[in-house]
Amino acid sequence: MTEDIEDKYAFPHMHRETEYLDNGTAQHQDTFVSGVTIRDYFAAKGMAVLLSDFLKKEDEGDTNHISKMAYRMADSMLKERAK
Repeated sequence: MTEDIEDKYAFPHMHRETEYLDNGTAQHQDTFVSGVTIRDYFAAKGMAVLLSDFLKKEDEGDTNHISKMAYRMADSMLKERAK
């Protein structure tokens, strides 16, 4: 991988705050808002499916296992995305 894609953000955007000065002019302050990483986003999507299957089985299994599986899926997706 030439860049660390897992450190990239899924939904970055700019947030603009505007302050109006006494003379009527507007002063803008732009701030970068990063949000969640792509890895976190992929893991959350994977976790939704894994939890759905888990709840259908009504199993008293280990939910930590589901979290680990979700991040393994996310890492695999990032690896494929980088190709």
